[in-house]
Amino acid sequence: MTGPALSIITPCLNRVDWVARSIESVLAQKRAAVEHLVVDGGSTDGTLAVLQRFPHLRLWIGADQGMYDALNKGIALAQGEIIGFLNSDDTYPPGTFDAVLAAFDASPALAVAGEAVFLDPAADGTPREAARFRPRSATLLEHATIGAPAFNAWFFRRSVFESLGPFDVRYRIAGDREFMLRFAVAGLDYTVVDSAVYQYWRHAESLTFGAGNFDRVVAEHVMMTDDYLARGGLTPAARALVRRLRTRDTLNLAVRCAREKRIGAFLNCVTSGTRRDPLWTLRLARRAVASWR
Repeated sequence: MTGPALSIITPCLNRVDWVARSIESVLAQKRAAVEHLVVDGGSTDGTLAVLQRFPHLRLWIGADQGMYDALNKGIALAQGEIIGFLNSDDTYPPGTFDAVLAAFDASPALAVAGEAVFLDPAADGTPREAARFRPRSATLLEHATIGAPAFNAWFFRRSVFESLGPFDVRYRIAGDREFMLRFAVAGLDYTVVDSAVYQYWRHAESLTFGAGNFDRVVAEHVMMTDDYLARGGLTPAARALVRRLRTRDTLNLAVRCAREKRIGAFLNCVTSGTRRDPLWTLRLARRAVASWR
């Protein structure tokens, strides 16, 4: 029996108001050779009842160590040659699978990237496009460090995970950025389609866009940049971009902490920033002077 051409993996936890729309966006692609795996971390809000309404799903339900542990479980279960990742509160626009699978058929590339649209729900229910990720707008190293990797707008051959390994479960928010940086540093081949293949829905409960996550994101970026800057083999360009990510984020958080009078957190930013950037304090001073003008 021939397995599915494409496996879609959705990590899920307490998404009763969102997950049905995500599942329906996969069904709307009208591709027969697709499996959809939902890895649920033990929802308690009615999500499981919603999932049971879709008998075609492959479900794995049980406690996990966060979203990236759930993705690793999904990869281990997936049967498709091509793997994509759909958040439980996002959607695929029509024609995504046709465009992505055609690109794989036409190329030996290990991954296909397309555009990602960032949507803000409006009061009348009509989404408004707030931003758009275009993979050709910068190098992959730039997207994976100082830019937005838009990880969900990427589809991968199974062999990528066999080569690079699983997601690093130490990260709870930045694991996708770390994986894309790993992919970029390895120099693996990919191709691009010039159409939207993913829709991010921005809302207050989003792990990606939630307003209260910035401190945690910066902490994970500091950990990630420490790991990469301590290793050998990085090109000068990659090393410079990793440093830029660290400097940018620690400066931004330091400014926020100063405004909020969080002295301990501010001093942590100073320590983290100056450890990898000897000009960090000067950069902070310049920001302070500019803000007073």
